[in-house]
Amino acid sequence: AFRHADVPHGPRESPETNAMTRIISIVLAAVAAGFMASAAAAADVKSLFTPEVFKALAMQESGGEKNPDQAVGDNGRSLGRYQIQKGYWTDACRQNPSLAKRGFEAVKDPRYAEEVIIAYAELYAPKGATLEDVIRNHNGGPKGYCRTGTLRYWGEVSHKIEKIKKKKGVKQ
Repeated sequence: AFRHADVPHGPRESPETNAMTRIISIVLAAVAAGFMASAAAAADVKSLFTPEVFKALAMQESGGEKNPDQAVGDNGRSLGRYQIQKGYWTDACRQNPSLAKRGFEAVKDPRYAEEVIIAYAELYAPKGATLEDVIRNHNGGPKGYCRTGTLRYWGEVSHKIEKIKKKKGVKQ
């Protein structure tokens, strides 16, 4: 009688090969999960930046300037309405390499600068980041959310956000 098990199905793999295949599969699944989690975290960070947040940041950084997009601060080191420095821009370009095409001077363009701010926030936001965390990082660098010196900055920006929302009638 014919038995299916008697039919050869190709070369048999050694136990070592089977174990290596399982390990590779596990590693690839973990890497894929990490990429998906990273993309989800980036999407969460991006959602923190509303028009009101950007308006408040601009008011905080260059509110007294007649032409905030041409503002220069910190002895020429900070540019535009958001007062972005070259190191900040460079870090943002690491997160989103397409930003580098325009060059640092492009941070004077508010829409481009907002993309830079989001990329920087995505790079340095702690897991489960809040708006406070990313605003404090904007002011104090990669670990700005841990520095007590950024608390006042956050308080001023958050107050501006609330005033903008009230003026616009945006629900909290």
